[in-house]
This record gives sequence, structure tokens and C-alpha cells, in this order.
Amino acid sequence: AAELSAIGVAAGAAQAGLGHALVALRRQTGDKKFEPSVPVPSVAQSALGLGAFMGLSSNIRYQLIGGADRYLFDHSQMIWSYLAVSASLRAASQYVGNETRLIWQGLPTVVKPRLPASAQRRVRRVKRSSSSSAKSPTEAAPSSQQPSGGFQMSASAV
Repeated sequence: AAELSAIGVAAGAAQAGLGHALVALRRQTGDKKFEPSVPVPSVAQSALGLGAFMGLSSNIRYQLIGGADRYLFDHSQMIWSYLAVSASLRAASQYVGNETRLIWQGLPTVVKPRLPASAQRRVRRVKRSSSSSAKSPTEAAPSSQQPSGGFQMSASAV
């Protein structure tokens, strides 16, 4: 567990250090008001969080999967049942582990997308006209003001 913790501390420090360096580089190259969509945690928080995660959570999950694999392999009569259960346990471990890692490192678990004003789409509202909905499509004569199909476009933007 100590080796995994040491690797986690080094990886967490490198991850946060690179994150801070890239944000600083982006701000130096001209975008002074740049804010990353995901806040970069401090180097200490990331290093300690990932070290603890690797030493505790990852090691425990690794040992549990190893024990389950050994038990299933020794007691399974068909290889496909062993492989199916083992793969399911590994997938569940990965799912739980990723969420746990984000929490331990101080990263958000849900990221809300932020679009700049220039990238937001303007959408026009479509209103269904009540006059043509009572008529059948063959009876409704298309006019220059009202398109066929019973829809009317408005010019207001949302």
C-alpha cells in the first residue's frame, strides 16, 4: 500500500502542477481572463488526495478483486461464468473508483458546460396556428402569410 501511495502522491503532484502551468501559459499567451471549466486543485490537495486514494481505495479494491478471482476460478465449473463475473466486478470497481478519485482529489464530480455568448444558438419559436388545425390538409389553401402544415414562425429569439 505504501508503494501505491507514493506513486499516487507523485502522480497527483504532477497532475496539479501541469494543470496550473497550462492555465498560466494560456493566460500569458493573450487570454488574461481565462478561467478553466474545471477548477485546478492545489498541488498539495491533489497529491495528498491521489496518494490516499491509491493507498487505500485502489489497494482495497485490487485485493477484493484478486480474492474474488481466485475463489471464482477455483470453484467455477465453466470458464464463461468466471469471466462474466470477473468482468462485472472489474467494471463495478472502475465505476466506483473513478467517482471516489474525483472526490479525494478535490475535483468536481459534475461539470456544467459553459458556452461563450458567441457559441450559444438563437432559436426561433414555432407556433401552431389554430385556424389550419381544424381543416384537413387538402382543405387548407396555403396563403402567402401562412405556410402549409399549420405552423407559423415568429421573429422573437429565446
